[in-house]
Amino acid sequence: MSQIFNAEEIFQIAIQIERNGRLFYQRAAELFDGETKRTLLGLADMEESHERFFTQLKQALFQSESAQAIYDPDGEVEKYLAAIAGSHIFDLNQSSEETWEAKSSIDDILKLAIEREKESVVYYVGLKGIVPEKLGKEKIEDIIKEEMGHIAFLAKTRLNLKKRE
Repeated sequence: MSQIFNAEEIFQIAIQIERNGRLFYQRAAELFDGETKRTLLGLADMEESHERFFTQLKQALFQSESAQAIYDPDGEVEKYLAAIAGSHIFDLNQSSEETWEAKSSIDDILKLAIEREKESVVYYVGLKGIVPEKLGKEKIEDIIKEEMGHIAFLAKTRLNLKKRE
């Protein structure tokens, strides 16, 4: 049975995605030293910045009396986002960090991080469809680009580690 989300919950899910990402990178950083640790903590900082943005955006959207009029009138985008969030990104009752608790190699962590980043990009592309230009659509595009940059960076890091083996 699928779960139905309203527009406000869609933004709360985006906030939770970023929070989970931050926790994921912080937890992974605890396993390493040096450059790897600094890199993972830098990614955690970026996720925290995204979390703050989505919190501010949600507040701005819902302070307006006409906020509901902004959203997809047929509810198709909301249904799409709810389906992605409910079945692909994470279990709302479990943080993403718990899914890799037993993994300790940097390769395992990087593979999982890449998958999480890809899933967040798909979600944010859909989210961008319900955010008006004046309230931050461009910023969501910036976040998508940043998340895509994370994917490229993580893939390059993973490739470089494999070359050293």
